[in-house]
Amino acid sequence: MLGDVGIDFTGEIKELDPVAFLEELPETTGDPVFLGILDRADAYALVVQQSDPQTRHAVALACIKSGIARQAIERLRSVDKRLAYEAFATLAVLASSNEIATILEAMGQSDEMLAIAATRVLGAAGFPDSLPALRQMAVRDAISENLRTAILEVIYKIDQNQPV
Repeated sequence: MLGDVGIDFTGEIKELDPVAFLEELPETTGDPVFLGILDRADAYALVVQQSDPQTRHAVALACIKSGIARQAIERLRSVDKRLAYEAFATLAVLASSNEIATILEAMGQSDEMLAIAATRVLGAAGFPDSLPALRQMAVRDAISENLRTAILEVIYKIDQNQPV
């Protein structure tokens, strides 16, 4: 176990493993999740789309504390599309829970492509809670014009409630 606390479906406090989360859901016949067909990327996407805010937040914290979030940042630039999608889905869990510090750190890295990819994660999540941090990042002198443009585009699209 990762040492993270979560609440199961009976309301009982327990340890939470972000990947094993879906295995503990009540059984549903024919659902690919319960047949073990989904990979981690699909599991994280399902967490973002279908879980309640408390569960998303618990999974996000587990990803951060276990190092999965940092690994996802590195995988954003992977040429393997499966790994890049998994990274994107993992970071979407963080963004949907407003646990964006790891993503903001990536945006501050010297690797411009990685910083832009991290920016796009926040934009794709589309959660207005990330706007103050994005606005603060956009006015920094130390970022490239390409990154600033990407950040401003994401801010505009979130403000307009449009997909990035």
